[in-house]
Amino acid sequence: MAMRFSILGPLQVTTTAGLVPVGGPRHRRLLSALLVTPGEVVSTDRLMDILWSSSPPASAHDMVHVRVSEIRRSLRAVDSGTNLLVRHPSGYAVEVADDAVDATLFRSLTERGRHDLARGDPERAARHLRAGLELWRSEPLPELADCDFAQPTIAELSELRLQAAEDAIQADLALGRHREAVGPLRALLSEHPLRERMRGQLMVALYCGGRQSEALDEYDRLRNLLADALGVDPSVELQDLRTRMLRHDPDLQPSHPDVILPRRDNLPRSLTRFVGRAAEASRLDSLLAAGRLVTIVGVGGVGKSRLAIESSRSHASENAGGVWLVDLAPVSDATLLQPTVAHVLDVPERSDRSLLDQLIDSLRNAPTLLVFDNCDLLVDDVAALAAVLLHACARLRILCTSRERLQVTGEVVLSLDGLAVDAERADTGVWPEAVQLFAERAESAQSGLRFSGDSVPLMSDICRRLDGVPLAIELAASRVSTLGLKQISDRLDDRFRLLDVNDRDVDRRHRTLSAVVEWSFDLLSAEEQEALLSLGVFVGGFALEAAEAVCSTRDGAAEVAEVLARLVDKSLVQTDRWSPLEYRYRLLETMRDYARAGLHQRGLVDVMCARHAAYFAAMAGGAAKELRGDAQGLWLDRLEREHDNLRAAMTFCLGSGRDADAAAMAAALYPFWDLHGHYSEGRQRLQQVLDSDRLTPRQRAPVLMGAATLAAIQGDLAIAGGAAGEAADVCRRTRDAAGLAHALSYLGFVGIGSGDLDGADTFLDEAVAVARGADARWEWGWALLFRSIVALSAGRYGDAVTAADLSDEVTTTVGDPELRAWNHLSRACAWVALGDHRRCAAEAGDGLRAFADLGGVWGLTEGLLISGILASRVGRVRDGPLLLGAAAHLAELVGPAQFGFLTSAVDSERLHLIETLGRAGLRSGWNRGAAMERSAAVALALRSLDGILSGT
Repeated sequence: MAMRFSILGPLQVTTTAGLVPVGGPRHRRLLSALLVTPGEVVSTDRLMDILWSSSPPASAHDMVHVRVSEIRRSLRAVDSGTNLLVRHPSGYAVEVADDAVDATLFRSLTERGRHDLARGDPERAARHLRAGLELWRSEPLPELADCDFAQPTIAELSELRLQAAEDAIQADLALGRHREAVGPLRALLSEHPLRERMRGQLMVALYCGGRQSEALDEYDRLRNLLADALGVDPSVELQDLRTRMLRHDPDLQPSHPDVILPRRDNLPRSLTRFVGRAAEASRLDSLLAAGRLVTIVGVGGVGKSRLAIESSRSHASENAGGVWLVDLAPVSDATLLQPTVAHVLDVPERSDRSLLDQLIDSLRNAPTLLVFDNCDLLVDDVAALAAVLLHACARLRILCTSRERLQVTGEVVLSLDGLAVDAERADTGVWPEAVQLFAERAESAQSGLRFSGDSVPLMSDICRRLDGVPLAIELAASRVSTLGLKQISDRLDDRFRLLDVNDRDVDRRHRTLSAVVEWSFDLLSAEEQEALLSLGVFVGGFALEAAEAVCSTRDGAAEVAEVLARLVDKSLVQTDRWSPLEYRYRLLETMRDYARAGLHQRGLVDVMCARHAAYFAAMAGGAAKELRGDAQGLWLDRLEREHDNLRAAMTFCLGSGRDADAAAMAAALYPFWDLHGHYSEGRQRLQQVLDSDRLTPRQRAPVLMGAATLAAIQGDLAIAGGAAGEAADVCRRTRDAAGLAHALSYLGFVGIGSGDLDGADTFLDEAVAVARGADARWEWGWALLFRSIVALSAGRYGDAVTAADLSDEVTTTVGDPELRAWNHLSRACAWVALGDHRRCAAEAGDGLRAFADLGGVWGLTEGLLISGILASRVGRVRDGPLLLGAAAHLAELVGPAQFGFLTSAVDSERLHLIETLGRAGLRSGWNRGAAMERSAAVALALRSLDGILSGT
């Protein structure tokens, strides 16, 4: 099981199974130091200096060996055969493959990219350079940010990152990708205003994008900056570039279509060149400039989504609020529309406001382009939502793709037909758009194939008979690996006659697309046909194991993995790499529609949906246990990947009378909805299940606990108390001791939130007694944690530590990472109140790391809050406001209730910081913290906590 080491951001060790825990701050610092120069020996003396700076303890030499042994033990817990930390007479080295450390891989990829650029292959250069840049997560080696030993490497890597960004932009400019490079270049120059190469690139991007005046303004801006800062003029090269622009040098004119570099959006990065549609793209730009709601309509496969995505790229610079793609293809339940949009926009979920109001707040302040793609299943609901958002948000524009218009006031429609098949003049020498698309995709499918002008008439005939529909053309082009152009043409002729439809109210292009898909389907073997239809049951992608379980043939003769590979080869199934060693699969939406229609025709929809639901219900059932154990993080990631399929399975169960299965799924999934912040969706699903009158009390009780948990976390105490109370009554009647302990614990939690600490103690005392009597250690551990929180609320800090310690002790064999993380934070609260800052820092750091690994949003909020309080109390007045601001912002995204003792502590530290920094200083730091990325805020907190531990 190969391990990978990441230092381009906070240290991470991963395998194909997920993150590998390394240990505490000094373990991470030591391993980071060895990874600075993998394969080279770092002396024990230097490691001592890195770990303890100028004041190492007397046992430091021995402690280095102990720390190394502990790291080895952590790595071997995942792979017993690993021995990557090698001892030498003078010290230690990490001996790993060259591509096992992300920094080494980054250097290799960027070097290859520069080589590709130098030899005139900008497309290959761009791929290598972006692959290298994607390895970066934040600043390099944050564990060693204060260490002189690492400074040269940090500086080198940071400079290489800038050079790689410049090289990637240079590759795009060499391909004629000018207009959309402007935004990223401006962002880079805002941080590095004197970097002449970037300034020259921006000048070229602006000039070739038709903005000559702005390009010359950039030269003047740099000249003034250099004169003020250094007293020098721009380089000779830039002066020459300016002269060439003034003379309109023809070599500076763009020759290729624009594409976009990374920016503030979630648009997918295209793997193939966007061919044609120049006129439609120009028309769409005009419509978006004049109107606020534009809908692209057309038959399936005509290229609505691709045009919307490619055109949206050109509007990044004018939308400070971003360009956001909301893919509605996997969403068939109207109640999930708003949560889906909220998830894309990362808007806050708060119990005291509706999700719609929060969407409006997030879109009100900055110009934003929202792209609703694949609206077909939810046209009425999308129309209603679009009307509300546009009315409330004056700076919002919406672009939709659908097979029919939304019929909303102010909507402008762009109808999309097939690509042009015939050139305007026969002697132009320019191939028609449809022919260009066919040729490019066919040449990609067959290595070494190149079409000449002699092939254009036959390709034109094929494209004409496919009505220029891009999906149909791409499917036909994919067949050149097994069929010649004449053979393709002959088969199209036969197939269209066979599949001709006489219904005059069916659009001709739609019938043609169906014929092409049917023809492609008919070329498959019986095994492949059955498998392709079966795959239509999945939503949003699937793993090989899921396909094997759901789509195995009735006679068991076909190997699903082998058949799936053949479908991938034939471009009927797409692959997405999830990790270096794991692939996921998906159908294009048109193929999925076709497969679903095929299942309907054969009367197999319910059968396949039932198998699909059974598989994902079983997955949820397996998760129910694993989410309470050491594999919690891995299962949270797995459930996030399969979220769309789990949604579909629950929807099927609820709609087909399988209420018991839906209840089991909801009871299993609510910890996932909790930790990953899907509160609105989770509470809605749980309520849908509870509305059933066909559940037994035993089936109902765990669902009630899910509802109680999510409501309590969001501060909806009345609903939480009602649900937990009903669950407790059911568990008493059914003699479910573990369930009763769980319900009593949450009644205690409700008491904490409402300020009734005596009542909370009464419930928790009973919960502990019931759980201990049943040896229900997980429930026992959580009851003890809540008892610790009661003690914190009452100011009994020693009791809080004791209860958290006991919670860890009784759940040793359970191994719930979330519970351990909360115990760390509970102890951290106690130690900061008692003035033991080092113990607080150690506990808060362990809790933060655990929640970062789990993606636990509420836990990260509390961990950042504690870190900010501690930083303020020990005099780290730079870190304190930043961390408190970051915590406050994250709390808004989740909307959880806040413990009173933490609220009081924050208020106290705010007053202290006002005295130290002034109101303006506190406000500035608070706002900068609120603007930080979540990972950056966590990294800052861990650096601050490590500094407190080490005394630096």
